[in-house]
Amino acid sequence: MNTDGFNSLTSFTQKQTKPTLWADHVPLAWKPYVQLTRIDFFLGSLMIFWPCMWGLSLVGKFTPLHVSAHGAQIVIWLVWSILLHSYGSTWNDICDVDFDRQVARTKNRPLPSGTVSSQAAFLWMCPQVLILVFLLAQFNQLAMVAGLFQMFFLTLIYPFMKRITYFPQVWLGFTLTWSAVVVWSANSLPNWPILAVILATGTIWVTYFDTLYAMLDKEDDPKAGIKSTALLFGDYARLFVSVLAILFIAGLTGIGYLTQRGAKFYLVSVLGAAVHLAWQIWTVDFEDPASCTSSLKSNGEQLGGIIWVGLLID
Repeated sequence: MNTDGFNSLTSFTQKQTKPTLWADHVPLAWKPYVQLTRIDFFLGSLMIFWPCMWGLSLVGKFTPLHVSAHGAQIVIWLVWSILLHSYGSTWNDICDVDFDRQVARTKNRPLPSGTVSSQAAFLWMCPQVLILVFLLAQFNQLAMVAGLFQMFFLTLIYPFMKRITYFPQVWLGFTLTWSAVVVWSANSLPNWPILAVILATGTIWVTYFDTLYAMLDKEDDPKAGIKSTALLFGDYARLFVSVLAILFIAGLTGIGYLTQRGAKFYLVSVLGAAVHLAWQIWTVDFEDPASCTSSLKSNGEQLGGIIWVGLLID
């Protein structure tokens, strides 16, 4: 059941009875809290990190950053991405606990299994929120306002969107891509025409790949009252995700035009993304969970980085 977008970015690989890396090397009492953070499953953090890096590279065209400052911000926004993903995942778990108890794949998570109470999970979020606010405080007031808007409005509302609309992926996409606005605001006054295109492009991308994830739960979601683009698209899913892919490439092209990018960006970021997406759509089997999850992973582990590389070398 696709009960949460933040969790959806990682839970396809997660076996609650088989924690890995961090969860394997902490005291037993800490394990459920490490599982709540999703720190062992980095894909969700990457889906926040890439828009951060796109924003950082794009704003550098207008407000050049020293190499050391650029490197320091990469670290800061990486920590931001990890903690925001953890905070969002925990909040989703709290909101979706009753749904998760009904599904075999999710019933052993810390909250539905009763290993952690909702109150304890909420308290666990508090230090993460404080650190996120501390990171924002390293920058200006605009960054603080943009970051708080992402944390306390976009993220908090998301779990309820899948109950009322077939487009929760769109809200998730806007939420994740908003990090580009936060990063831009931390370094310069917002250029809203450019940021609007970045937001639209990132939202389309997230809608695309989260639709692939939602395919895994299209049998269970209707029973639980969960809506998704996978259910909306139905038998026409390949057509609709193809349209989303085309729109995403158009958005990247628009970003390149508005920010006066050169040939390297178009060759690596735009053409590279187009080829990658064409391969995904050609090879994905919407009835095969392994195929859908492989395509989903390739977006976070490969495609987001391809776009960033094109921005860096241009």
